[in-house]
Amino acid sequence: MDKIFSIIVTYNGETWINRCLNNLLKSDLHTEIIVIDNASTDETLALLSNYPTIHLIQNKINTGFGQANNLGIDFAMKQGADFIFLLNQDAYVFENTISKLVNALKDNPDFGLLSPLQLEISGKAIEPIFKNFLHNNFSPEVANKMLISSSDFDVNRPYAMRFVNAAAWMISRECINKTGLFHPVFFHYGEDNHYASRVQYHGMKIGVLPVAHVIHDCKTETPDDYNLLIRKMKNIPIYTLLDLRKSFPLAYFLGFLKWRRLAKKLSKFKNTATQNIIDEQKKWFTSKLSQAIAIRKETKNPPGEW
Repeated sequence: MDKIFSIIVTYNGETWINRCLNNLLKSDLHTEIIVIDNASTDETLALLSNYPTIHLIQNKINTGFGQANNLGIDFAMKQGADFIFLLNQDAYVFENTISKLVNALKDNPDFGLLSPLQLEISGKAIEPIFKNFLHNNFSPEVANKMLISSSDFDVNRPYAMRFVNAAAWMISRECINKTGLFHPVFFHYGEDNHYASRVQYHGMKIGVLPVAHVIHDCKTETPDDYNLLIRKMKNIPIYTLLDLRKSFPLAYFLGFLKWRRLAKKLSKFKNTATQNIIDEQKKWFTSKLSQAIAIRKETKNPPGEW
């Protein structure tokens, strides 16, 4: 029987964690549950104490999304996991979500990572942010058919994407052995982009399985212009520079171009903090370039089996 581990990173997740865990526990395919708490200050830990069967890892500080998941992935792999399911604290599976994802990966070994279709809270429409990712890969007509049954569209097979966000990733053991863990250079945001690019570099596909669903109860309001630009500045240039699917000269050129465009947009916000962020990210293309080259080299080499 396949060993499946579900990993949830919590941070002040009292609003969602009961539903998240209760839905997982009702899954038609058994999954061990690992929760890594990133030093929550609300009632999250008190709520987690009501679930004695979970494996709980408590971080003393907030280590970010990727590094917290790394703790869970390492634990699961050492326990012989065949499949690992990364699930956001604000996401809720259906009874057959896990079994459909696992069976699809077993039937399609060229895929290393699959996401279910992410739905908004009503469960009747595709979550808006996820819909944007679909539209980056498919026409609106195809994206709509993923949710609405149609005789001319097969929802039971996976569809390859260049990127799908990590709110609900089912990953095979083979994929993790080839790709490794999230890189600690990313704290929050950008780590899933970087990981997805590495999966593809190592010869495996990522994608979406339309027949599998999850509700993603995330906040969909767009951050204000300033905070959105800051988020992009902290992540887009560096994960472009580290994208192994691109040759180093191309990755450098595209990454620096994105840095320059973002710096120009941020120039209208004239304050010391903003300029410090702009300057710090520029270092990846100047004084920290050797570190970036080292990360590219490190992530090119498969880490080997656990």
